[in-house]
Amino acid sequence: MSLYMKYFSIQFKSIMQHKVSFYVMLTVQFLVSLTGYLALYFMFTRFNQVEGFTFNEIILCFAVMGMSFSIAEMFTRGFEVFARFLGDGRFDRILTRPRGVIFQILASQIEFHRLGRFTQSVIILAYAIPVCGVEWTADKISVLVLMVSCGAVVFFCLFLTHAGITFFTLHQMEFMEAFTKQGGISFLLISFHITGEIFFLPCEDIKKFYDGARNGGRKSIPYEAFDKAYIVPNKGGFPVHYLEAVNVYLKRKTAGKP
Repeated sequence: MSLYMKYFSIQFKSIMQHKVSFYVMLTVQFLVSLTGYLALYFMFTRFNQVEGFTFNEIILCFAVMGMSFSIAEMFTRGFEVFARFLGDGRFDRILTRPRGVIFQILASQIEFHRLGRFTQSVIILAYAIPVCGVEWTADKISVLVLMVSCGAVVFFCLFLTHAGITFFTLHQMEFMEAFTKQGGISFLLISFHITGEIFFLPCEDIKKFYDGARNGGRKSIPYEAFDKAYIVPNKGGFPVHYLEAVNVYLKRKTAGKP
């Protein structure tokens, strides 16, 4: 917990270096989420009830959901935007650190400007509590608190599920391009069973054929397109000695040759 609080403090101090930007984002969050309340208000000026629920009862639920969602967004935003971690290589760096993956993602992105949505929901809740017609007792107050906290947990689980699905939905081409931009070497090893040859195919060549296929070109890569200089040899007892082909690629890249 102490380490998390250090992350919390660092990010808060960082965002306070740009106070004007922070307060603008805070205001924008407040006003954008207010449009949902206004939509409900105008709807109920035309219809007094919806499925037996009055306006005051609906805005109570609206405020609870808004608070739950803003809490989840503020503290678990990293899972909602997990595709960025995969795309820019941050997830690979996370895997090399001794702390747990979930903890690092939680601590990596705390969005304080979501307090704008949270504040708006608190104000609406403060208005809805005395006018919703509920006789508030200790147990009902406890249920209200649980609604907010459990709602935040539900949204967190949805973000976590979304992060897990991202492993299967992020296109491999996008990841390879992002990895190459970071200075890495992205490539495929293509094996031809008939000839018994294995070729090193760099990301740049893959992207060329990939873009061509998307623009209506050929959907496959012909054998003639593979550079013989990138044949992966059987050397030193290693059946797939691809480092030799990587060295050829790096020498060409350094020399500025395709």
